[in-house]
Amino acid sequence: MSRHPVSSTSRCSFLTLRPNFQRRGGSFNLPQEANRVPQHFSKSRTLVPKAVGEERSRDGEELAQPSEPNAGGETLATPTHLPDSHTENFVEHPATVRSASEIPFGIVSLLSGAGLLETAYLTWLKFNGETPVCFTGGGCGSVLESPYATVAGLPLPLYGMLTYGIVLGLAILGISGATSEDALAEKQLEDGLVAGASALISTSAVLVYVLAAKLGGEVCPWCIASAGLSTGIAYSVARGFDSEQLSRRVAPLASGVSASVLVGLGVAFSGISADAQGVLPVTLPYSEPSIATHSSEDAVSLARRLRDAGAKMYGAFWCGHCQAQKESFGQEAMQDFPYVECFPDGFRFGEDGGTTPVAKACSDVGIRGFPTWVINGQKYEGEQTFEQLQEELRQ
Repeated sequence: MSRHPVSSTSRCSFLTLRPNFQRRGGSFNLPQEANRVPQHFSKSRTLVPKAVGEERSRDGEELAQPSEPNAGGETLATPTHLPDSHTENFVEHPATVRSASEIPFGIVSLLSGAGLLETAYLTWLKFNGETPVCFTGGGCGSVLESPYATVAGLPLPLYGMLTYGIVLGLAILGISGATSEDALAEKQLEDGLVAGASALISTSAVLVYVLAAKLGGEVCPWCIASAGLSTGIAYSVARGFDSEQLSRRVAPLASGVSASVLVGLGVAFSGISADAQGVLPVTLPYSEPSIATHSSEDAVSLARRLRDAGAKMYGAFWCGHCQAQKESFGQEAMQDFPYVECFPDGFRFGEDGGTTPVAKACSDVGIRGFPTWVINGQKYEGEQTFEQLQEELRQ
């Protein structure tokens, strides 16, 4: 075997794969170039050098053989054969190989946050027996009061609130980048978003079907808004994956979650009888709600100022928000309170889905929901605080 003289300044380099290892003090020292990884390797993989000094053979030929001590008493490892491939001296960590998605976490967090607020509001209303902000056409609370608004004894919006909350938490986690260095955690986060989006959009699809087929085409703006938010979340999450990921990874998970939701809701709704589906006629005779609170001097004074200015509050006797607005003024202020009832003859929901039309005084103004204030020719929808009413009087 021939000797290969090596100078004391020789260095091993992973860039050339022609290393000479120096032994000093009983151990081999790797030069600084050993830490440099060729740029042509994929960033999605973790490549590490195989153990230095490890004996490897190729086609029966030894890759490195120790030489005899040189004149300086140092023992040098002299390679006699090295592979041409640049990747021979590297091993790959398979656990870190993945194809990352590009889910727009910011958009998902905004949509899920809005959904969380909406469903939390509806859940609170359901637990407290209140009705949501009212709309003309009778959809103010009939959907929430129907048998389809409860699953397993709990309000259906509660399940939506929990799902929106989970999706929001995962989206915020994605924004923070807390899982970006952990491939497994990142995949679990993405799978959680896919599952949450699938549950939301499949539930919304069931609710839209119930509105159209079981509740006589009832209009429920809250249900429609939730369906829009769910669709936006599902689209945003799906947009973060390429076509291969959608077909191999997203589709199976989404299909499984959606099927589970559809089967679960189908079983829950299957026991609802035809008489309880809300398609039978409903009649509400007019009854003026009583006011339990007492008026302050400010409330009485404000009611008179509103009356003298020609202001009007248009409402419905069955509207919870209208009642709350009256309660804020109290009993004593009611004699001057400028209120207009839009259903003075009662309210009826017919078999064909038709409802009692609003009074002419309300239709002439173009009332869309209750309560609606008209002050100085301007319309203000929803309950108003005393401060807001005073400001609107000054305009």
